[in-house]
Amino acid sequence: MISVIVPVYNAELYIEKCLDSICRQTYSDLEILLIDDGSSDKSLEICNQYAKNDCRIKVLTQDNQGVSRTRNRGIKIANGDSIIFVDSDDYIHENMLQDMNMSLETNQADICLCGIVEIWQDTQKEVLPNLEFVATDDEFAKVYFSDLYKKSLLHAIWNKLIRRGVFHNTSFASNMSYFEDAKFTIDILLNCQRISVVNKGYYFYFHHSDSLSNNTHRSNLTWAERYADSLYHYMKKYEIFDLQKNEINTQFSRCILGYIKENYRDHTIDRKEKYKLLKEIINHKYTFEWLTNNAETIKANKIVTVLLKRRHYRLVNILCQWKFGGDHGK
Repeated sequence: MISVIVPVYNAELYIEKCLDSICRQTYSDLEILLIDDGSSDKSLEICNQYAKNDCRIKVLTQDNQGVSRTRNRGIKIANGDSIIFVDSDDYIHENMLQDMNMSLETNQADICLCGIVEIWQDTQKEVLPNLEFVATDDEFAKVYFSDLYKKSLLHAIWNKLIRRGVFHNTSFASNMSYFEDAKFTIDILLNCQRISVVNKGYYFYFHHSDSLSNNTHRSNLTWAERYADSLYHYMKKYEIFDLQKNEINTQFSRCILGYIKENYRDHTIDRKEKYKLLKEIINHKYTFEWLTNNAETIKANKIVTVLLKRRHYRLVNILCQWKFGGDHGK
């Protein structure tokens, strides 16, 4: 049996399509755990209606605790031999669980991952591994990790079917609201001995401004430090740190710049707070090195990089306000 864990929060516009895609899977031996995280819309009502029509569905409720704690609750109560996570504003291909479970069982793997389809309002993009394989943990790290990491197929948790036996004491970090999926994936990979890959775009990920993955808290950089620690531990364990260092720096540079942009585009944060957050980001033990010693970042952000190296934070703040804030000096 597969346990499907679905955190639900104010998803009334999307939840029906999500649940239809799960209930109509060609693999039917499912436990579907819908955990409502204090929704204020009709999400819970919709979940309860689906539960009346499908005995595989269990609906649980709680006060709002965030997606990480919600997923952790699902892990604790799941009864399946393997577990998969689906966000309530996304949906999955009807053959996803059938094919991934077959790959998991046939190859005696601990985890199976597939490709994804990213969907925006006006366009979509399929991201595939471009290979279908099974590998030992060491082979996966040394041969396949880099390419899958570049494609961001290792960043999210929802394109992975995981045997419950490899969870051990691994859980989502509740004090991270940015890149918690990526850290969890790396922590899980550290527990896996065999990894299989299905070369199909089976998970449909919607980019919504109000999606679970966009619900970020910008009070600190705990997420960066904890994710980096897990990633560096993985690379050192499999002796790939030197090979992957430049690529990892590139990825983290993009993440940090994206984080800065999110802060400056958030009109609920005043200018003083944005400046304080900028200084915190740049003075962090990892991020200054990532942003100032990465060729791609330097090329794309020459002025910002020069100012950062000279620690002209006020000028960087003004530039970010103008470039990302949308107020252009107002």
